Amino acid sequence: MTTGARWRLVPHTADLALAVTGDSLEDVVRAAALGLWSLSWDRRGVRPEQEWEVEARGRDPESALVNFLNELIFRHETERVVWRDLERVTVGEDPAGGLVLRAVARGEPLRSRHRLRREIKAATLHGLKLARKGKRMAVQVVFDL
Repeated sequence: MTTGARWRLVPHTADLALAVTGDSLEDVVRAAALGLWSLSWDRRGVRPEQEWEVEARGRDPESALVNFLNELIFRHETERVVWRDLERVTVGEDPAGGLVLRAVARGEPLRSRHRLRREIKAATLHGLKLARKGKRMAVQVVFDL
């Protein structure tokens, strides 16, 4: 479990943006996923009944993060699931080059009792740049609504 990962909603002219910080790329991935889900539905009402393995690749940390978030959005839409938590986040090298992110999402199938807040269509690369700030990593992720 991560200790120093955080996310917060930040003003953005057109869509929705999250400022995410963490002690590592794994922390940032987890915090970005939790932020995405918290914007999309009430996570407190989701029971961690099942696990889904999630994987995405990218040529660099930024594209791997966006691809991972978009995989979560795609699976929410196609498999009709909602998640409460993200565990066992790992970052590895892709044999084809770049990075591979893997994690386990815990949640349950979408049910009528789940309150959906908004539909997020995609995470974007718009202005996305992972930066080191001291010992921490920070990034702003913009989502298309």
